[in-house]
Amino acid sequence: MLVVWGSKLYGKVDEIEDVGFVATQFGHLFWIPLIPFNSYFVTRQESHHFEGAPLGLQWKSVLVGYGRVFSALFFLAGLAALNTIYGPGHDFDPAKMNTYRTMVALGVFSIPLGIATQLPSMRRADDQEATRLADYLRFDDRLCARVELAYGKITAEEAQRRMGDLGAPQVSVGGNEIGGNEFHSDDDEIAAAYRRYMSASPAS
Repeated sequence: MLVVWGSKLYGKVDEIEDVGFVATQFGHLFWIPLIPFNSYFVTRQESHHFEGAPLGLQWKSVLVGYGRVFSALFFLAGLAALNTIYGPGHDFDPAKMNTYRTMVALGVFSIPLGIATQLPSMRRADDQEATRLADYLRFDDRLCARVELAYGKITAEEAQRRMGDLGAPQVSVGGNEIGGNEFHSDDDEIAAAYRRYMSASPAS
């Protein structure tokens, strides 16, 4: 039997628009996250490869990573149990009824669990968390301007002035064009801005 294993990012949380997000690299078996290795502030991800700054394990990301995957598995288990009990033919072993009931209970539990992991408060960093990440990762002035613009602390004109004073490449952030060159998500610009303190790490 083919065994699928490796490492992969799970638990995407605390996204800062046009800058990056927090996620955890897990060792997985058949794409089921098992062991969390480290959490990263990810600035670039392509397929199974990403660039990011290590943060140490972020338990919010770890729990969300487990929660999103296992809520789906629990839901499928609950449906399978219901189908076994009430499906055509009702062909099931009565001795296993407690097992089926447990599977149904897990299926019911998976619904609020799955919803909780998808709440906007989980997916997007609030202002305080964005500031904490910016301080911890030593964002340069250009990236701080991005963060402040994303949270409405400064106007596009102020961001343009600050970036212009720094002589930084002119980009667009959150749909607001800053300068003459439009920013594209497949550019290396964000990754290059982190280069002095970022580490690139493959995830297979």
